[in-house]
Amino acid sequence: MASIGHYGYPSPLQRERQLQLSRKQELTRNDTLKALASDQVLKSTWDKSEQLENKRAMRMFVEEQRELEMEGSISKAQFERLQRKKQEAQEEKLAEELSRMKQEQVREEKIRQQIRINSIELRELDVKIKSAYINKERSAQIAENRP
Repeated sequence: MASIGHYGYPSPLQRERQLQLSRKQELTRNDTLKALASDQVLKSTWDKSEQLENKRAMRMFVEEQRELEMEGSISKAQFERLQRKKQEAQEEKLAEELSRMKQEQVREEKIRQQIRINSIELRELDVKIKSAYINKERSAQIAENRP
């Protein structure tokens, strides 16, 4: 225990020791405050760096998603274009086939008509058939009118 000097006051040696102790405590306190401030700055810098990294990663992710969507849209458009071309080709082929069939049908009908016109027997048979239909109609009308 520190002894008290003459008249109840601390001696100069005691005052010197107290002053040194007080300075040492003040230096320790200042060092601690500096270390805390430095830690706080580092933590703040780290947090900001982490936030920036997260934002950068998010921007990259969004950009990649946008690129994937664009590639998907392009692929879909190409697929649809190919499908339309295939369908148009099929429709054109079908139209050509129908046209060919119609031309064939017209040609065959013209041949039949020429045969009917040029064949005396067929013309006579045609007259007989028409005459038979007319007679049949008359008979049906007469039968209808009879009570």
